Amino acid sequence: MKKVIKKKNYSNRFIYFLVTLGIFTLLAGGVYAITSSGANSGHPASDIDFTGAVIHTMAAGASTSQSAYDIGGNHIAGQTIYSYSKMCVGNSNGDCSGTGTGTGTLLTSTSVSSGSFLYTSDKSLKTNIVPISNALEKLQQLNGVSFNWKATGRADDGLIAQDVEKDFPELVSTDSAGLKSVEYGNLVGVLVEAIKEQQKQIDELKSRCK
Repeated sequence: MKKVIKKKNYSNRFIYFLVTLGIFTLLAGGVYAITSSGANSGHPASDIDFTGAVIHTMAAGASTSQSAYDIGGNHIAGQTIYSYSKMCVGNSNGDCSGTGTGTGTLLTSTSVSSGSFLYTSDKSLKTNIVPISNALEKLQQLNGVSFNWKATGRADDGLIAQDVEKDFPELVSTDSAGLKSVEYGNLVGVLVEAIKEQQKQIDELKSRCK
């Protein structure tokens, strides 16, 4: 199979490769950029600069001594991708950090920030649509609590998943380790119906006072 290798000298790079097909060994002290043939976009921006699609396949490690994928940097840092995790990243000072052995697609033990989160909710994707009944009565069975996370000691407020599961089992998920999670966002529908039920009671009382 044909491969084309061109060497260029840049003031801030040792070697630049324009590659149609090739396998290379990165030597200590060497800085390389690899692009597909015809896709050369200029000087490499990083120590290793890829332009175009990159497919990287490797076996997942089973311990910290068998890292499957390691990334270092200020924004995203990785440790080990274990066979039981889709993605597991960790960096105490990074913008994205996490730990643990959960079964979620992305597992993090720290806060996740975003300008907005969108939930798929189109009617065409749903079936068996019925109003939520006795929403107010069910909400009264829940207790808002303040607590500290054992892992970090951080103070937080919320609900207890086991309590939510009694009346809203569809809002609670249980992972392979038996740990439960609550879909807090989906409580919005319950709150809407509970407010409507409460307003109806208020209106009835107001009508009696006339």
